[in-house]
Formats: sequence, structure tokens, C-alpha cells
Amino acid sequence: MSSPQRIDAYLRHYMAERQVVGMAVAVVQDGTIAFSGAYGLQNRQTMQPATIHTLFHIASVAKTMTSTAIMQLREQGKLDLDDPIVKHLPYFQVDSPRSAQITLRHCLCHMSGIGHPEDYGWDRPEFDNDSLERHVRGLASHKLLDLAPGSTAYSDIAFNVLGDLIAKVAGMRYEDYMKTQIFDPLGMTTTTLMAPRATHPALVATGYEKQDDGTIVQSFYPYNRMHVPCGCIASSAIEMAQWCRVNLNRGELDGVRILQPESYAEMWKMQFRASEEDLDEDPALGWWISRRYSELVVQHNGGDDGFLSNLRLWTESGIGIVTLCNALWSEPWNVSDEVYKILVDGR
Repeated sequence: MSSPQRIDAYLRHYMAERQVVGMAVAVVQDGTIAFSGAYGLQNRQTMQPATIHTLFHIASVAKTMTSTAIMQLREQGKLDLDDPIVKHLPYFQVDSPRSAQITLRHCLCHMSGIGHPEDYGWDRPEFDNDSLERHVRGLASHKLLDLAPGSTAYSDIAFNVLGDLIAKVAGMRYEDYMKTQIFDPLGMTTTTLMAPRATHPALVATGYEKQDDGTIVQSFYPYNRMHVPCGCIASSAIEMAQWCRVNLNRGELDGVRILQPESYAEMWKMQFRASEEDLDEDPALGWWISRRYSELVVQHNGGDDGFLSNLRLWTESGIGIVTLCNALWSEPWNVSDEVYKILVDGR
């Protein structure tokens, strides 16, 4: 069998063995899409099949996009990575003497200490234009975490702060910036930052989780406009393949350039060696660098109610794999690993 046939056979077996509701996978190799496929259901209630155009909530994989926007604005001379957040958002404040010293770099590599929201509010989403700034202004009573040297405190809030900063520096809404400066130029025209009110609602997948007795139930859709920069973007396997291609090609895709190669050298530079013994990756700027390979492999996982995702780029081999799922037990990072082995080892 050819590699695409072996990948397809493996994915069908995985779907059946793990009882995954829906999954879409795309593989990029040598600048082209070497494989794309979708399996299972986009929605169990309607029995609508998943396709390579189904819009899955990508969760924290969106952080790779927010960091790209920051690097674009840096190229334009509108900010510096070591600027304090308050230089661009004078109203930013957390409950700590360190508040005014928190920089963009701290937020990008999860060393700000800002941490996570206590409640994401998936059951009561906000949609108004002021929700992101209101979220940031509401951080004055938010206490920072104490970080030991060499340690990270993964922070969704920090990326929401960066999203508000992008909006203020660019002079437009975060959603408008991402659409006009990143998604539309790359042909990612169905990728949406407003999934519950998407332009193509029939493409939006429904998320599922398992109860303790194994019963599969529908999740609250993980959307709240204040959390879009950290993870509330929905995209398809075929459009995420475009995201793989442009990043593997250091910012250029089919004659369109969104970022200079020099910015990738900075964005994909390890910021420090993480000291946590259980980690197998180290922080870059909006990405994580795997310790498991002899080449530079950058990646990001995503997980929210009902959805899991994985994006992994072998930057020297020119291989990118994206796996999107609407089942909270699907472990897409393992799928990406196995697909990679099939691709390079023929297994």
C-alpha cells in the first residue's frame, strides 16, 4: 500500500477502536498536501459526516496564530517583544507589584504568572465588541502565580491580553486583524473567530465528552469572545494544511508573504529550558519545541470542552501534521505521531 492508503487504514482502525465521534487529518510534505481525510461524524444528532471542510474548534492551537500577529506588528516597528504590556495597554493591571514589568515575551512563553480564568463562561458567552477589553480591564484583582526559575505557568489569560494589545496597536478589532492580515491572504476563508455565529454554520462541528459511565454527551460549545485570542478559533483540516504550509515555508505561501523568515528564527527560538521533569517540550513564542526529535519540531496541542487538536511541524524535514477531533477522549497527538511514523518509516 502507498503511504496515503496506510494512513487511511490506520485512521479508520483508530476511529473504530477509540470510538471517536469525528476526526479530520491533513499532512503536508514538501510544500504540498500529501494526505487529507475525515472520519466519523460532525454531529451525532443529525448524523452529519465529518469532512475535510468541517470547522473544528482548534482550542490553543490558536495561540500560534496570535503569536504570528504579534510578530507581524513587530516587523512593522509597532512593538517590541520586551515592551511592558502597559506601554500599549495602560489599563492593564494585575494584583501584583510585578504587574507593570510583565512583557509581551513573558506572555508569549508562559512565564508571566498570569494563569488561567477560573470560569471560561462557555454556558454564557459574550459576543459584543467590548468583551475582550472588558476582560483585560477586569484583571486588577487577579493574583499572579509564583514561578520558580525555569518553570512555566501556562496562561490562556496572557494570550487574551496579547489579543487586546494586537487590537489596540493595529487600530482594529482582533477578529478583523486576524481575518485581513492572516486568514484571508492564506485562503483560510471559512476559518472563523465567531463560531457560534459563523458565516458557514453548517460546517461547524459539535463537541462531545464522555460521562463516567462511558455515555457520550454533547458539550457546551467552547466559545466566549473574550477568549478568542487564546483559543476560540474554528478551522478545518484543509485550511489548517495551509497554516502548516505557510509556517514550514517561513511565512510565504503561493506568492503571499505574511511574515519574514527572520521572524521565525525569533518565534521558534527556545526561550529557556523548562525545568519541570515531566515536560518533553520547551517554550518558544506561542509555540512549544519538542525534545523528542533530532531536528527542530515545533508544535501545539489544543483542548477545550468537546474538542482536542494537535499541530506539529518538522521544520527541517518539511512535514506538517494537523489532527482535529470533536471527542474529548481522542488523543490527537498520538494520531499525529503514528501518521508521522507511517509517512517516514513506511510502518
